Amino acid sequence: MADPGEPQTLSRLRQDHANIVRLLEVLEHQVALFAADEEVDYEVIQGVLEYMRLYPDLEHHPREDLVLSKLERRDPPAAAKVGDLRAEHARLRELTDRFTKALATILGEAEVSRQGFDTLAREFLLAMRAHMRTEEELFFPLARASLAPGDWAEIEAAAPGAADPVFGPKVAAECEALRQHLLSWDAEDRAAVRG
Repeated sequence: MADPGEPQTLSRLRQDHANIVRLLEVLEHQVALFAADEEVDYEVIQGVLEYMRLYPDLEHHPREDLVLSKLERRDPPAAAKVGDLRAEHARLRELTDRFTKALATILGEAEVSRQGFDTLAREFLLAMRAHMRTEEELFFPLARASLAPGDWAEIEAAAPGAADPVFGPKVAAECEALRQHLLSWDAEDRAAVRG
């Protein structure tokens, strides 16, 4: 249940994380299929990676960076506890790029080490989850405790306004297969609960 007293920016960032967790679960399933040499839906993997390039890098992380900038000005000791979030965002972008290139190599039917691809995929999954855990458990609570309502209003006014290409009102063409896969998984989950 959403906290009615939480600033809109934090609510949006938390919802983004919940959405990303769903995508990471889908990706992890496809990676497990790849590791087991079973049939993989590469279009779904492409969709997850495209989503990471379209949304977290262009909307979510810049919004977090705005919160961090405010926190650095308002409460430097709290910001210091968070660490170098901007460097983490750059590292995640680099991991996404490496993973995307490895996938393109596979799709181009070039030889790729199964172990190397699996290792890269798992590094990506671990890094994303660890990053979000730090934000949820440390960064967001510190920001909420330290920033004033006016700070949140300024952040919201300065934040990018890109719509979520999978979970937003209009699905990006690059993410349509991923969206359909998620809807299929949701339907299977509901059927399992009823059955």
